[in-house]
Amino acid sequence: MATGKSIVIGILVVCATFTATIVTLDFFFGEARSPWVAFAPSVGSLGGSIGSTSAVGSYKLIGTTVHFQLTIDVVTNGTATGALTATLPYPSRSNAVAIGRDVSIGNLLQGVIYAGTRQAVIFTYNNAYPGGDRKQFYLSGTYEARLSSE
Repeated sequence: MATGKSIVIGILVVCATFTATIVTLDFFFGEARSPWVAFAPSVGSLGGSIGSTSAVGSYKLIGTTVHFQLTIDVVTNGTATGALTATLPYPSRSNAVAIGRDVSIGNLLQGVIYAGTRQAVIFTYNNAYPGGDRKQFYLSGTYEARLSSE
């Protein structure tokens, strides 16, 4: 009920019995506070054959949401063309994108994660092939995981 410039709000709760449950913040934020999990992504390309690479990754799964980060080192590119690919910890339920940086020369990267796949397809900001000898890439993103066969 409004009177003048003040607003009065009232709530009346009627209970026959009352049971109190104490819920801690860990109940709500336990998964979010859990440590990141390391994994070893495989690196490839859409065309040709990738030369020598190494990659490390980590992820955090909260419900069905996967947050991930990758560091990819391309020592020798080989005949790889098109786009780089890097495996992810879980298949994706829907399309998603990730963002990254070519640390070697400063170009921005985009990662595309297609629904039903378990990999990021990595291009430069303008859809060009990012690879080459002695390149290092950082990529991170978030996507919804498909945790069961649905």
